[in-house]
Amino acid sequence: MNGKMQVAVYYFPDYHVDPRNEAWHGPAWNEWSLVKAATPRFPGHRQPKVPLWGYLDESKPETATR
Repeated sequence: MNGKMQVAVYYFPDYHVDPRNEAWHGPAWNEWSLVKAATPRFPGHRQPKVPLWGYLDESKPETATR
């Protein structure tokens, strides 16, 4: 490696309501449900985290544009 930082992005398209997730987890469930329900697991573990831009619905085109 040349010492420069490398950045990678992993896109997980599950931050919107989807009928398959609702069938498995219940009405209006999406991955934000897990983020909102997070609890601290050790001292200094600050949970839940609130996204800077809020809980966006990535199925909406305006979210992708942002």
